[in-house]
Amino acid sequence: MTAHSRLAETPYRTTDMDRIPQLYAVLGVIEQIAPGRDQAIRIPEESDLRRAYEQSSGIAKHGFGRTAEETIAAATIGAKALIGKGDNAGAAAEQLSSHLRSQIIQLSRFVGI
Repeated sequence: MTAHSRLAETPYRTTDMDRIPQLYAVLGVIEQIAPGRDQAIRIPEESDLRRAYEQSSGIAKHGFGRTAEETIAAATIGAKALIGKGDNAGAAAEQLSSHLRSQIIQLSRFVGI
């Protein structure tokens, strides 16, 4: 199964633990559209974010979940719009990747990373 077909199957409403892999899956799809671009914004490993989420309080989880859900929905819509656009999508994919990486950093702050 390709990343693009996984993206097509990604529901907008998910359980809390599904949101983290979905964030990274959407980011992976976006970064496939703009391969070789500089990924200057470093993000935590998926496993580290998952572990921190599991250990965080209910209030942090609530804020994380709401923000993650909105981020996944917006990034998925953006990625779907870029799929199949070829070289014309490179700059937009790079911007979307940068924004999603920034959002993942913000989410990591909810859970103390």
